[in-house]
Amino acid sequence: MKLTALFYSAAVLLLTACTQSQVLPSSVPPLEQVRQYSLVNEQTQESSLLVVQPFELFDQRGQRWVQTDGLGAPLARQILTEKGWQNDGFLPPNAQASRLFSAILYWQTPEKVRSDLYQNLAVEQYWQITNLGQQAIIQIKQDKWRVIPLN
Repeated sequence: MKLTALFYSAAVLLLTACTQSQVLPSSVPPLEQVRQYSLVNEQTQESSLLVVQPFELFDQRGQRWVQTDGLGAPLARQILTEKGWQNDGFLPPNAQASRLFSAILYWQTPEKVRSDLYQNLAVEQYWQITNLGQQAIIQIKQDKWRVIPLN
């Protein structure tokens, strides 16, 4: 009986930690055009391409985020809707990509809109963003990414 209670408590803590690790806007900002980014992992120097496009299916609207490696193989495919991040296709869940995508979304949201979409969130506890002109360095835990808009 005590082992079951301990297991249940551990599961609740794990689920709570997972849900708190995502920073999401109160609503998905509209995306007028497709955006492309070059992503470089600063530790491994591996580069990838990120494409963000408007998404609409029946009554759901949002954004589709697709990260591919240098050969075009998908690394992460996710859709952001009012319900949060959802996998798109058969790729396994990728929490690291969700955190990176959330940070890029925050960085690319205009400051005049940002305060309304991210009310009272201390995003600094989730990531650090260093602006470098048109580029940014995004650090999430030990991972450090250089994000370069291509359009």
